[in-house]
Amino acid sequence: MKNRTKKKLLEVVWFLVKLNLLAIPLYILIFLNFSCQPLQNFVAFLSYKLLRMLGVQVGLNQSLLTVIYGFRLIAIQISMDCIGWKSLYALAALVIATPAVKFKKKLRFLILGLPLLFLLNIARIAMTIYLSLALEPSSFSFVHDILWQWGLIFAVLGVWAVWLKCEKRI
Repeated sequence: MKNRTKKKLLEVVWFLVKLNLLAIPLYILIFLNFSCQPLQNFVAFLSYKLLRMLGVQVGLNQSLLTVIYGFRLIAIQISMDCIGWKSLYALAALVIATPAVKFKKKLRFLILGLPLLFLLNIARIAMTIYLSLALEPSSFSFVHDILWQWGLIFAVLGVWAVWLKCEKRI
């Protein structure tokens, strides 16, 4: 095996080791059922404001959004999982584990990338509610699962890939 190939292989292995070590605190927080009500309230507030700008009749009580649909009230709880903290953590872990980039550049990117991902998550919440109302409230689970699971995964990987491209790592 050539030296360059060995070096690349070691970089990949070291990246995977660091990424897995960085995953340990994530799993600990999940195990401890980590919760931050003020952050949930903040995300609900931002989602409320965005929904109001989109013309949705919505109310807010801490982390509970109530949407008026016809003659019905639909309650949507912004849970800890809704705030996107796992996605933010995943992006930070991917960036920190990335080899051959100075920590200062990583930190500079995270200062921009994490708020961007946070705002994408707020847009995801509002669009999930908006699209569910446009289609039919019973479609909420489908829209939520598609935008929630796949949308955020692609957003995290996409933001990371753009950064890697800018750093000329891919």
